[in-house]
Amino acid sequence: MEEDIAVLGYGGRMQTFAGNSMVSGRFLNGREFAGDEKKCVVSDKLAAMADLQIRDRIRIHREEFEIVGIMHGYGKNKVVVPYDCFAGIYGHHSMQQSVMAEKDSDLGLVREELASLGTDGSQISYQSLEESGREGKVFLKNMILSRAGVGMAVSAFSLLNIFVVLLGMLEQRKEEYAVRRAVGAKRTDLLKGFLKESLSDMSLAILLFLVSFRAIVRILGLDQEVIFDLSVILGVTGIAFLFCLCLSALLVNHFMRKSIYEQLQKERG
Repeated sequence: MEEDIAVLGYGGRMQTFAGNSMVSGRFLNGREFAGDEKKCVVSDKLAAMADLQIRDRIRIHREEFEIVGIMHGYGKNKVVVPYDCFAGIYGHHSMQQSVMAEKDSDLGLVREELASLGTDGSQISYQSLEESGREGKVFLKNMILSRAGVGMAVSAFSLLNIFVVLLGMLEQRKEEYAVRRAVGAKRTDLLKGFLKESLSDMSLAILLFLVSFRAIVRILGLDQEVIFDLSVILGVTGIAFLFCLCLSALLVNHFMRKSIYEQLQKERG
């Protein structure tokens, strides 16, 4: 292990993880630390430095741990482990030690337990999980506020691409649809026909939405906040598809409000 890596230990029964902080796109709780097998959480910086993935194993001095989570956005080389593993980890004077206990934990008792494990309590800083959770909530709130505007702008730009594509398609078929209306076609008939004829273009528009969204996320450095896995891709695709359906219905409805004579005159004039 590198000397600048901080190892954080959790006290008590470890029922929560830093106030349920977001770890690797999901919530990690203390139950994942249960059992005889030693487990830990590492920072994204450390994972990138050592090419580590979840379920990989990492050795910290004489102890071996399975990685069950990766912290994002903390900017330090961190490893989180149960504090009863400290005795097997700390034999190195330059390592940083930190213990985060549960809200109702007796810190004096925690110190005694650490001392009984052979850990030098004078080198350890203490922080309650309540304090850690409060800091995590403040961090998350600030992140959401700072990114929300950017995220809305990214989505609006991407959805605008779809709007332009569908509007252009309807403009090209206005005369054809006006003739259909003249022979008795209803709004639902035109909508079904428009969706059927625009399916391939709509698919390209959705693909453009995904590509532009992903590109802008990368350009703005939001990779830590927006993790692109299968669920995210399916969710974004579903939103784009629903937007296409709603927009198509609105465009056809607007088209039906105009008179057939006016539409044909505009096309031929």
